[in-house]
Amino acid sequence: MHRFALASTFLFFVLPGCGSGPVPSSDGGLRTCTLDLDCDDGIPCTLEACGVGGVCEYTPLDARCGAGESCIVGRGCVSGMTCSSAAECDDAIACTIDTCGVGGICRHMALDELCTDPALPSCDATMGCVRGSGCMGAADCDDGVACTIDSCSASRMCTHTAMDALCDPGETCNPATGCFASMDCTTPADCDDGNFCNGTERCDTKFGCMPGTPPACNDSDTCTVDACDSTLGMCTFTCDRSMAACTSRPGCEAPPVSCTGTFSIVPSAPPICPAGARPNFSMTTFAYDGVVLTITDRAAGFPDLTDAIEPACPNFEATVTVEGGCREIYTMTGTFSDDNTFDGEFVADYVNVDGISCALGGCRGPYITPINGMRL
Repeated sequence: MHRFALASTFLFFVLPGCGSGPVPSSDGGLRTCTLDLDCDDGIPCTLEACGVGGVCEYTPLDARCGAGESCIVGRGCVSGMTCSSAAECDDAIACTIDTCGVGGICRHMALDELCTDPALPSCDATMGCVRGSGCMGAADCDDGVACTIDSCSASRMCTHTAMDALCDPGETCNPATGCFASMDCTTPADCDDGNFCNGTERCDTKFGCMPGTPPACNDSDTCTVDACDSTLGMCTFTCDRSMAACTSRPGCEAPPVSCTGTFSIVPSAPPICPAGARPNFSMTTFAYDGVVLTITDRAAGFPDLTDAIEPACPNFEATVTVEGGCREIYTMTGTFSDDNTFDGEFVADYVNVDGISCALGGCRGPYITPINGMRL
């Protein structure tokens, strides 16, 4: 169940027996911090971190407990069920649905629909309603490495702490590649794996080859996506075009779409009368030469739709007229959002030579159908 609270107010606490994340201080207030050391809870099985907004966060590590025990934030290593009812799992976050799941484990389902403040539209299971920019919790920082503890720092930067305890006996955790068994060595050259992104491996006289420290690929620019490219052997910083505030930068503008390719059209058969349903746009080919956009339909012998009004991409309005006693006019309009997708509408209309609407086999237009195109 959930408890209602102001969506813009973050309340953090964990009831004994369930959950993980921020916990209150001894006086009932929010435990704040500037360093991870400020968050020491005296419980050996939890990993303490100073999280977003300077709030202490705690990650339970079952590996630090005995057989059959689980680490519970605020309690330590416990055995048996950790909850018996949903009431024991209330996390005081208004946008989560709290339940006691199989095995007596609390579950907290985040629902964006419960965030009513337009400025805070996304629900984070540990932070409540948030803006959604940068990391807001450990879930945003998953690096896919099983032996690292992923957390979101107070500056909303992801951190990944290597934990040898999460590896098999005799193995060491490399935060970039995961668990590995040390090899015997005499010099650092014996340990070099040739991967820049793993850092410079070192030779320990007692433990053998030890992992290096991965390079800190961080340019402190919110408009770039920071990464390490093992093929190029260097850090890369590419423009984050998903952030509207960044696309005005020179070189960061969204690349132009090609308006070319073969697309599936949904709905594949526009709902017009059978006698007038001559085109078949279930699969349609677009060709754009920089001046004219040509749309080729699957129906045998059906003429191409064309848009010759420059520029015909990414916004297009292509049409074709089939002459007859009742003239058929087919038009497809739309806008490409990227190379793979466009939205628009299909229009089928029937008029006589005097421009007056007429019936074709009992059909009288115009028939207008919203459509969506996806690249095949």
